[in-house]
Amino acid sequence: MNIDPLKRQTQVSSLQQVVSKREDQNPSGDEEGMRLDVKTHENLMGQLNEMPESRPDVVALGRKLAEDPNYPSDDVLEKLSEVLIDVGDGSFTSM
Repeated sequence: MNIDPLKRQTQVSSLQQVVSKREDQNPSGDEEGMRLDVKTHENLMGQLNEMPESRPDVVALGRKLAEDPNYPSDDVLEKLSEVLIDVGDGSFTSM
């Protein structure tokens, strides 16, 4: 089973890329380009509003994992602890 728990974020990101491309295509900022950007924005917002707030398949997976006493595995916990240690000493700079 291939589940993308970040599907909504990925879709929003791809929508933002479309908007960025539109802005790049109209660097002069003329009125017609602005109208096109407004239409694009409205279209993208409509698509975003049609997306479900929650995905039942991901909710079901979360519930299943929450009931599993072996989740997360020792390997995952070890990796997580390494990341937390790195954040604690200030070496993690992606935030």
